[in-house]
Amino acid sequence: MKIEEILMKHFEWTKEDVKEKETLLEHIYHITDEEKALKKAEFFQAEFGLTKPEIIKMLKLNPQLLGLAEESVKEKANFYQAEFGLSKPEFIKMLKVQPPLLGYAEESVKEKAGFYQTEFDLTKPEFIKMLKGLPALFCFAEESVKEKASFYQAEFDLTKPEFVKMLKGLPTLLGLAEESVKEKVNFYLAEFGLTKPEFAKMLKVLPPLLGYAEENVKEKVNFYLSEFGLTKPEFIKMLKRMPTLFCLAEESVKDKVDFYQTEFGLTKPEFIKMLKGSPSLIALMEESVKEKHKQILDLGIPKEIIINNVLLLTIPQNTLKIRYFILRQIASKEDVLNKHNWFMTNQNKTYARLMYFYSENKSGIKLSQLLCDEKNFKKTFNVSSEDLMEEYKLNKDMIYELQQVCFDQDKVDYSAEEKEFIEKEYGE
Repeated sequence: MKIEEILMKHFEWTKEDVKEKETLLEHIYHITDEEKALKKAEFFQAEFGLTKPEIIKMLKLNPQLLGLAEESVKEKANFYQAEFGLSKPEFIKMLKVQPPLLGYAEESVKEKAGFYQTEFDLTKPEFIKMLKGLPALFCFAEESVKEKASFYQAEFDLTKPEFVKMLKGLPTLLGLAEESVKEKVNFYLAEFGLTKPEFAKMLKVLPPLLGYAEENVKEKVNFYLSEFGLTKPEFIKMLKRMPTLFCLAEESVKDKVDFYQTEFGLTKPEFIKMLKGSPSLIALMEESVKEKHKQILDLGIPKEIIINNVLLLTIPQNTLKIRYFILRQIASKEDVLNKHNWFMTNQNKTYARLMYFYSENKSGIKLSQLLCDEKNFKKTFNVSSEDLMEEYKLNKDMIYELQQVCFDQDKVDYSAEEKEFIEKEYGE
């Protein structure tokens, strides 16, 4: 029985499959024993824990598996596991996607791995992580890989380090056809009214944008529009700030909305207002938000302030109180809380600026002076915050002194977690 007849009889091949893979079949034309072919398929199923549908799928990708010696297969599997620190289940997962792995010469595999590490300045663990995401890395010609990298850099105005960062997150970029990439870009530009630089900026954050099916993208947009009563321009504005909106599961988003409404006692319109101000809200870990909320409550910050200053929930954990105490040295609680984004300036910078003003005997220090952007600060006072932070370093003793603020005799105790942070970051 001819090999194509065996494949059609036992492995669901069609005449079209035979015609498409005729070049591969030429290499195993000598396989004519039906019983041996079936035993070889059974070997693969037993050795790698495959189901019949899985071996059928693998043989359609690479019928040459039936021509490999069993001992050679076992040795090659052991080689990959040892060379790349893979568990057997990890190797099997790769094998299902890329059956030709068992046919590559070991030296060739090592050389190709070395090429990727050199070309993209990868550590071996970084390469292995990419390999798990794209086992086909070994079948790409080196020149083709270099050309594909050059294409992405030119198409999206990327530096090589920027492309490498994207590649680490989505190795399948090397497997996408250039025309397909261009078509997908045109879809996003047309669908969301983006400029090419705007899309490139989003792509740096979320490379999988190039892999999403257009219909799925449209469905996800419709979900956000209906779930939050957004206009499309409002959604696009959010999307530019947080492209990862596309990779959040709908049920997860709904659950996160319920969490915020319960945790902060919000109405849905209040949450939507917050979401428009900071789309990253729905990506924050709930435990982190709860801890931040606790700090906010300790400081007596009302819900209305949170709604209008959503970024309160996004600053580094355990620094909110320190920033607040520093500002309370020169302003009342009401003045501080009503100052837009008062919490966004790094505590070390704010403290250094404050000490500079005190040392210069400057009277009437204003919040705006402590919180202004660096360009204006340097232009106005002819000194950089970096230099001031070298001269006036915030330490744990000063942080504890600042607990007793100047106005209204306020004092808020640090939690054990906050004290641990202070000792770790500012301890001797």
